[in-house]
This record gives sequence, structure tokens and C-alpha cells, in this order.
Amino acid sequence: MSLSDLELSHVVTELSDCLPGAQVQKINAPHLLCCQLRLRARGQNRILLLDLSPGRTRLHLSETRLPGLPSAPAWIMKCRLEIGGAVLSDIAKVDGDRCVRLTFLGGAGKTRRVLSAELYGNQARLLLLDDRDRLLAALIGQGKPGETMPAPTGQIRPGSTRNRFGAPNPETLAVNQEIASQYQQGDSQAALDQKKRALSKQLGKAEKKSRRKIERLAADLARAQTADLLSVQAECLKAQLGQIAKAQLGQIAKAQLGQIAKGSGQIELPNPWDPDSPPVRIELDPARSIVDNMNRLFSKSRRLRKAQAQIQSRLDQTRAELIQTQEKRLAIEQSEDEDELDRVAQGLTPAPGKSRVAGPAGERRLPYHRYVSATGKEILVGRSAQDNHQLTFQLARGSDLWFHARGRSGAHVLVRLERTETIDEQSLLDAATLAALHAGLKNPDKVEVSYASVKHLHPVKGHPGMVSVAKASTLLIRIEENRVKRLKNSR
Repeated sequence: MSLSDLELSHVVTELSDCLPGAQVQKINAPHLLCCQLRLRARGQNRILLLDLSPGRTRLHLSETRLPGLPSAPAWIMKCRLEIGGAVLSDIAKVDGDRCVRLTFLGGAGKTRRVLSAELYGNQARLLLLDDRDRLLAALIGQGKPGETMPAPTGQIRPGSTRNRFGAPNPETLAVNQEIASQYQQGDSQAALDQKKRALSKQLGKAEKKSRRKIERLAADLARAQTADLLSVQAECLKAQLGQIAKAQLGQIAKAQLGQIAKGSGQIELPNPWDPDSPPVRIELDPARSIVDNMNRLFSKSRRLRKAQAQIQSRLDQTRAELIQTQEKRLAIEQSEDEDELDRVAQGLTPAPGKSRVAGPAGERRLPYHRYVSATGKEILVGRSAQDNHQLTFQLARGSDLWFHARGRSGAHVLVRLERTETIDEQSLLDAATLAALHAGLKNPDKVEVSYASVKHLHPVKGHPGMVSVAKASTLLIRIEENRVKRLKNSR
């Protein structure tokens, strides 16, 4: 939920005490509608988050530095150009309006720049103004460059007096901390829900596959259960041939032979075990002799009788698997935390394409280990230098995201992505953690990890596993014990 006018006032009250004089160290975009400013204030690093997502408009300090997008949007590049290295001289909120203005001095030779954040839900805008309050660029939202921006109207909006986070305290930054905590909990719940949906979708596909298999096996079993009927038909032919062989070739015998001679397509014969029952209808192959038809029916009956037990066993097993899948799906939907979800999700790792995991003799060895991220994304980790080369330049697609510990010889890590898909935060951190763990470092605490789209990579000739990267981003990853444990369980 977006911050109300009163809540935003409390945030700015705390920020106006601790942020003036802070220098902009770094600017990135965790997602397309979010700006993250890393500030150095009074010997302390601060992270200021500006989120203009519909239904989540907010501004506050954050304890967690979120990773930026693999490629910075153009509006972030503009911010870096105009206020990179500048000093935040003032932060103020317009009375009665969800609009906050951040004034910066210096930076790239500029005397004054203003970030105007209009946190109006679906109409939110982030504007960059010059020293005369003229619009330099509409970073998020619409605006005409060069126009003088009028002062906000101070319009009272619904829910403006709502307060969920208590009174401001500039010394403890209580409101900022409470907001960051609640949004982080909400994000964790959203990530958990996303992971549950991904796993439930995976199990739904498995359930449909089991149902289709049950239908096929049931049809096979129905065919196999015709073995007794085929045996009766074969015995009818055998009995008829025996009677003809004993009879003299008179008119009756000739008529019987004509009935079942080569070229007939269907025949009805009495049942030798139950003469009072209706005649047994037998389908014949017109291209075969009557003896061949009889032998074919006996042979098919034996095959079906032999297969019947195997089909029944497979059908029972598939029905049991379907019940187990349904139970797991229900358990996933009812899971209340990530640890419980991980326990339920064990063994659900999807296989890419038709590749098989190395195992019994005759199965080919894969050049990677497979993991699953917190949100169900497939993560592949190369097993050796030669495997790294094969994984990155033979199996990967251009849209996949590549990770590697910066400046180290280690495993290549890939996250499977579709052409227009962007990676979510948890998958990004999971993949970077795996790259750090496979960098050959003993007891690492923090590791720098580079990541880039596979389409920006080129192999180094004569050095298997080495790559040339045209465009990459870097992430400082902290090794988290719970994350490592979850990833190992997903392998």
C-alpha cells in the first residue's frame, strides 16, 4: 500500500534531520519504476529508496541494498549524469500533498538540481528540474522538457491522514525503520507467493501429465483384457478346422471351407465350449489363410495376457503418483513460510529440455549441476572449465543471464530467462550466491559477482572456460547461511 500524506510527512521529518549534507555515491534502479540512492552522510552510508510503482508509492531509508537491473534504464543514466557526486542540500515535503523535493548542489559541474517525487499512485511522477525549476527530464511519468513546473496544489487526497507507523523520531529514525521492515515483510511474502505459484504450476503440469498417462494406460489395459476373447476366437477357428479335417469333402464340408477360406473378412462360428450361446464373430485378415489367422489370434492373445500384469502395475503406480502430486500441491498452497515450502518442494527440480542427469550406464553426463531459486527459476552451474564453455556457448540462449565471481577462476552460473523476461530479486541473489560459492574461496563472507546477458559474452580462443564480457554489472554478495542451505537442498 502507498504511503499516506501524513506518513510521508513523518518520513521527511526524520530524513530532513539526517540527510542534508549527504553526498550521492551511487544511483541504480532495482526495477523500472524504482530509484535507489546510495548516500554518504556524516560518516555513514544511507540507502534512500524512491518507489513509484502503482499501489506502492513510497520514499524512505532502507537497510537493504537491492541489486540494480542488469542494464540501467536511460532515466537512471540521466540521474547519474546530473546528480552523481552531488550533495543533498535539502529534502522537503509540500504541505498537504504527497510530493517530496530533494535539492542537490554540485555534481558534474552543475550548481543546482531538484528531484521532484510526486507520489500520487497511478499518476506518480519523478521529475528532474534545473536551478530555475524548469523541467530537464521526466524520469518517470509525463512532462515537457523546458516548461516551468508549477508548485503542487496541496490537494487533499483519500487516506491522507492514515498513520500505520507511529510518530517520527529523528534520533532513532523509527518511522523509516518501521516502513522498511513492513515493506520488506510484504516483499518476502510476495516472493513466497510467487514461489508457491511457480511450484504449484509445475505440479499442475505433472498432474495433467499423470492424468494423460492414466488415460493411455487404461486404454492399453482395456485392449489387454481382450486376450480371453481372442483366445476363444482362435479356439473356434481351431475347432472348425478340426471338424472339416474329419469330414468327407461333400457339399456341407465344401460350404464350411468356403466360409473360412482365404479372402473372407469376417465369420461367425459356434462356441465349442458353449454350443447354446450366440455365434462368435471373428474378424479375419483377408490377406491371410485361415491357419495364419488362427495362429495370429493365439499369438496376440498370449502377448496381451503377458502385458496385462505390467500395464496394471504401471497404472497403479501412476495413480499413486497422481495422488502424491495432488497432496504436494495442497501442501504447497498451505505452506506458511519458506522453510516449510522448501521441505515440500524437495525433488521437484524441473529438467531442461530432454537432457538427463548422469546416472546409470548409458545415460550421458551433463556439464552442469542444477538448482532452483526461491521463486522456482532454474539455475545451472558448470562443473569444470570445459563444462563451463559447453554450458555458456553451446547450451545457453542469448536471453539467459550469466554469473561469475569477479576476478576469480570459478564456475559459470546461468539463469534461464525468456527473451523479454527480467530476473526477479531472489533469483538474482540465489544465482550470485552460487557463483560466489563456486569461486574456489575458503569460507567467503562477501564476494563480488559479475553478471551479464549471454549475448554479450564471447569465448577466449585457446582458453576453455574463459570469456570476454562486452557489457556486465557487478553485485557484492553476502553469503547467507539460510540461502546456501536452501540452494543445496534444491540441487
